[in-house]
Amino acid sequence: MVSRLPTISMVDQTELQKRERMRSCDSRSRISLFIVLGLSLSGCSPMRNSDPWPALETIQSIHASYDDYERDSRKQIEFDVPEADWVPLFAAFQPAKYDPAPMKWVSLGELQITLKDGRPFHVSMYSVSSGAGAFAAGPSWEQRTYYRGGSTTRLTKALRMAHDRALQAPDKEPDTLTRPD
Repeated sequence: MVSRLPTISMVDQTELQKRERMRSCDSRSRISLFIVLGLSLSGCSPMRNSDPWPALETIQSIHASYDDYERDSRKQIEFDVPEADWVPLFAAFQPAKYDPAPMKWVSLGELQITLKDGRPFHVSMYSVSSGAGAFAAGPSWEQRTYYRGGSTTRLTKALRMAHDRALQAPDKEPDTLTRPD
């Protein structure tokens, strides 16, 4: 008995295999496109990571100025942060998460970081009464990105500890500025 089913030649089989591979490739491309679009629409971006700090080994110095409202709200405290306090200070901002809609917070102070290559890095610190702390960080005021992380209480404690250590240095004098009333 002779089969009446059509036979597929080797050329046709090869063509079918190519089409099948192209179909799966197109499907993978579409899935990749949807993933990339989804991530970009959700605000994920390499510019908005959760670790906004320069690497410690790239930092030359950190100068802090802040208002310690609990001790004396009329004085702004300014000092150079000792290197031993850099890690605890940065830890007070963690875990940091990009804030796409920052509020109008009360300013707590700022950190002026100088990198070893001479570039500046600016941090604005804000006082938040409840929830995660708030800060903005970036190469300059204009290029800052807002974050939520840590807490105002932990940050104030870290700043006080760093200030106390800075005062213990033999050549340092108290450097508080009286605020004009």
